[in-house]
Amino acid sequence: MHRTIRRFSGNRLAALSPRAAGAPADPGALLQAVSRAGRTILSDYESKQVLALHDIPCVETCLAHNEDEAVLAAALLGFPVLLKLHSHTLQDDSGGTWLVMSDAAGVRQGWQAIREAVIGRHGRQHFLGVTVQPAITSDGREFFVHGESHPNSGPALRYGRDPANRGAANPWSLRELPAAEAIQFEQLLENFRRLLAANPGIREINLQPLIVAGGQLLGLSARIVLQSPPGRPA
Repeated sequence: MHRTIRRFSGNRLAALSPRAAGAPADPGALLQAVSRAGRTILSDYESKQVLALHDIPCVETCLAHNEDEAVLAAALLGFPVLLKLHSHTLQDDSGGTWLVMSDAAGVRQGWQAIREAVIGRHGRQHFLGVTVQPAITSDGREFFVHGESHPNSGPALRYGRDPANRGAANPWSLRELPAAEAIQFEQLLENFRRLLAANPGIREINLQPLIVAGGQLLGLSARIVLQSPPGRPA
């Protein structure tokens, strides 16, 4: 069945998640807010906000602080949906912190399952809710983009098909993509460079997996890490 695949958008985000209405519209302000809170790692949700504000394509994602918000977001996005942990202290790839659900009852069950797993293993303070995004099936091609900011040499990017080979010379070329997708990828890389250049407080960005779905590139998961303040371990 055909479904419309929408990109993450700061404006659309606010409409879908009532508590996100006051979220900063400026990526620099969002990064500063995270730093002032004493954190160096942005959540998947926060990372996607920053990327979207620099026109880097990510799947539409909603933040839900309770079961009802999760069900509303799922209904607006369309089933099936992927639920992932939202936390300022844990990553959403921790065991038991993401689930695919096909109806409202499943979303409620998934909310409870993630909440109980996180609280049971780590403590109540680590569970802040979940994010909801469409469960999108790619056409079989998955990529990664990894960006770093170096004080002396400036932004550096690595990208390709196999994230295990990030440190090696890149054997994969954009020429392997159809022309339209190669243009999208090149624009994405340029936007990555601009984001890093405009925000030297960012240490690294990971966008993985980056898939091709419906003829467009979409990032499904993202993580931004900030530079550690002087005197604080990295």
